[in-house]
Amino acid sequence: MLRASGLHDALTASLSGGVEAVVLLTTTGVPLSSASINPGYGRSPEHTLTHGIVATMWRSYAGCDLAYDIAGELTPESLEALLVDVGDHRLCMVGVGGSAILCLMATRSVEQGLLKLKAASLQAHMDRAFRSVAKPAIGSGVSVT
Repeated sequence: MLRASGLHDALTASLSGGVEAVVLLTTTGVPLSSASINPGYGRSPEHTLTHGIVATMWRSYAGCDLAYDIAGELTPESLEALLVDVGDHRLCMVGVGGSAILCLMATRSVEQGLLKLKAASLQAHMDRAFRSVAKPAIGSGVSVT
């Protein structure tokens, strides 16, 4: 079962070792949950900018020619992860349950491999719950049932 309090607790638990913020968005960019070591982060312009970067980059790469299988069918889950250096931060984005994007934002001192491992660990923890509540829509976007 997917609970909002459990979701926020899972995101908050991942704030260690240089990870400063975690955001969870739908594949269309709608925020689901976030956590940060900075209490004012949720109301900052950086928060909004991060959401825009994550949603736009994920949609761009998930819909490119590499996201199609041999039969020409779009497979939105073919994108494993995106790692991006943005200013003095590093972003690691992974898909969750075929319907959401999880992004960890860390300082540049955190190695990319370690950041990806943290994201993959959190993704594995959340993936099953998201698959049970979401079903990808054929064509455009994702519909949550």
